[in-house]
Amino acid sequence: MIQSVKYFHRQTTILVFTNDRAFDETEISFLKQSGAQIIMTIHDLWETSRVEYLMIEIIRSSFVPIKAEDLIENTEVPFDIYHFMPLNKKWIKIFLKNRTLSADHKNSFVNKSSELYIKRDDVVYYRNYLEKFLGQSLDSKSLPLRIRAEYLAFQSVFNQLMMTFCDHSEANSYEHGQELLKHCESLCENMVHMIGSAPDPWKVLNHNLAGEYGSVERTPARVAMVGIFALHLGIDLFKETLMATLINNTGLIELKYNIARAVKEQNFSKLSDHELELYRSHPILSTNLFLLRKIPLDEKVKKIVIGTHELADGTGFPHQVSRDKLMIESQLIQILEIIDYQVIPKMGQAKKSFNEALKEFCQIELTRGRFSPELIVNLKKLV
Repeated sequence: MIQSVKYFHRQTTILVFTNDRAFDETEISFLKQSGAQIIMTIHDLWETSRVEYLMIEIIRSSFVPIKAEDLIENTEVPFDIYHFMPLNKKWIKIFLKNRTLSADHKNSFVNKSSELYIKRDDVVYYRNYLEKFLGQSLDSKSLPLRIRAEYLAFQSVFNQLMMTFCDHSEANSYEHGQELLKHCESLCENMVHMIGSAPDPWKVLNHNLAGEYGSVERTPARVAMVGIFALHLGIDLFKETLMATLINNTGLIELKYNIARAVKEQNFSKLSDHELELYRSHPILSTNLFLLRKIPLDEKVKKIVIGTHELADGTGFPHQVSRDKLMIESQLIQILEIIDYQVIPKMGQAKKSFNEALKEFCQIELTRGRFSPELIVNLKKLV
């Protein structure tokens, strides 16, 4: 059956759902050879939002947007370039890889004012292409291109990491998961330092880091935001803060879809008391997601993650810790997540700028006492 589907629909991604039990290597090998790409359980289907996350990633991940201005005249382009036709919902290949891009080609792309796309699998070639022709230049023209390439590479590796958590055929691939996490750490640190070297990092950030309007999907953009503020604030645990931001919301894929949807919409009114309790456990679920796959986490990173929803007035979760046990790193992650939800475009509402949202937030929080007053004052100085 699987082989027949794959034969007639070669671009199809095949998910196989099985009873909730462990798989041996022989079974996994048979299913994979038959054409199944991802193996999941019935529990995953009904009790988690893993399937919804996969659907978003499978639909979204085939192509990623690039800017026509990123392309360099009279260079050989090592990837195919596509245009999306919204009326018939088809991707049209408009430039073949390994051809030289002339000035006329580039001008025609720029003049059309439409987004260009490359296959997500080609992101690494896109990044190498920019590095090859731009070198290590950090001038005002080259830097935004290099940041965009670095961000797409980071986003791609993060998505691969999350996909391994959804696929039970990867359950025993401990080394692969560890490699992906280390790669994420290297890429995000490099990206943040690159953004921080820009004359106006906030402008570069807003221009280049359009992420998904979700929770887990939005993670790469939030890592960049937290990283820039951590740099400017001189946060001691800088690397650990980046990794904690990356891990913080991953456990949301373990929750039912209606809970994950409530998080995305920031509307918890329809959740039952039990569902709210499950949501409030997600920082712990996030660290467990890695530890159960035998992907070790630094103790400081785990502590930051667990504290990302705690508040100084004792109303946070999951442990309602006292003010003196709150970590600045955890508070920074939580504050910027709150701001990020506020600036995401919403139907029927005027878009709020990041600076406006942060100023309003700081003004209110100085009197509410939910966060460190020193941190709030320092954040206010940055905008």
